[in-house]
Amino acid sequence: MSTLILQTRYAQSLFDLAKKMNQLDEVYKDMMHVEQICRSNRLLRVILKNPTIMPLKKRAILQDIFNSKISNISLEFLKLLSAKRRDVYLMEIAERYVALYKNEKGIKIAHLTVASELSEQLKEQIVALLKKELKSEIELVIKTDRRLIGGFSLEIEGKLYDASLLKNFATLRQVFAKNIYESVF
Repeated sequence: MSTLILQTRYAQSLFDLAKKMNQLDEVYKDMMHVEQICRSNRLLRVILKNPTIMPLKKRAILQDIFNSKISNISLEFLKLLSAKRRDVYLMEIAERYVALYKNEKGIKIAHLTVASELSEQLKEQIVALLKKELKSEIELVIKTDRRLIGGFSLEIEGKLYDASLLKNFATLRQVFAKNIYESVF
């Protein structure tokens, strides 16, 4: 079975259970926390991926880390993953749950890459404009990349709008490389 399918099935199962128990928001916060801890803690990822560590030991480690920080439904889910030896995919399952939640709530993620830092006022204006255009909630993820020189690059739902000077220079370079003009000398 593909790991993506496996991750999606477990995330979907947790999502369906949380929805049935009216705990979607609470489990969403839990999975955000789990994902953040897994992403920032390399040692935890190594432990989870180590097949020589017994599931009971992994379960105890997960319980020590998350016991008082997440809801009971999420903690029981982590125990289930450990018992089924699927804790290897914990971070990815948490990511998939977050994606399912955002899809359910109509939240779209916009990845904005800019050449320099933006003011809070400009960020708010961008979010308001995107909300109006896309008619949905927007989560803005901003990345700074000095190579753009100026302008911006915006990616939403797999569609990329590149209005950076770097892109314009690359386009000009391609046009001049074709040398469509003949010299008349």
